[in-house]
Amino acid sequence: MHDASHDAADAVLHDAPTRLKPRLSSAERELVRRFLRGEVTFAQLEGFTVEEARRIAKMGHRLYEEGRYDEARILFEGLAAINPLDAYAHQVLGAIAECTGDIETARRHFDVCLSLDPKNVWVLVRRGELRLKHGDAKGGLEDLGCALEVDPEGRSPAARRAALFVAVLARAARQAGAGNEEAVRREPPEV
Repeated sequence: MHDASHDAADAVLHDAPTRLKPRLSSAERELVRRFLRGEVTFAQLEGFTVEEARRIAKMGHRLYEEGRYDEARILFEGLAAINPLDAYAHQVLGAIAECTGDIETARRHFDVCLSLDPKNVWVLVRRGELRLKHGDAKGGLEDLGCALEVDPEGRSPAARRAALFVAVLARAARQAGAGNEEAVRREPPEV
């Protein structure tokens, strides 16, 4: 099967000036081709290990917990850049953006995280609350409902939070409905 991405990858490899071309083995050339076609991440191309990524993520998470959001953001942006398929990096970038008031960026990172890890209860709850807080009641309730479907027993704190949130909203809706029904049953005031 022949496609344009193969042509582009070969052109990049072929057209590089000879003095800039390192001598690549056939396996390395194939890895570069796969990177240029979007089949492998930069982290995979460079041999960045999972353990190295974990170490950086732990440092970034510690900075996040200390409220050092700018420093944490730099580390997690780096992780997301070298491996755009890292759902956790997008999860934390979304949380950082939310904490700093950048709601659109938070939503974007939560969306990316959920596209990579659709059963991430923590992000479903966080995005659900964010949506509710900013006027998207339908989307917010859908996210909270999905979180409860993923963890119906409430094993995670996030699922318990979602259950509590849904219960409070349901109670408020019942009270609002009961108030409206009572208002309709009352006789109109005399003029």
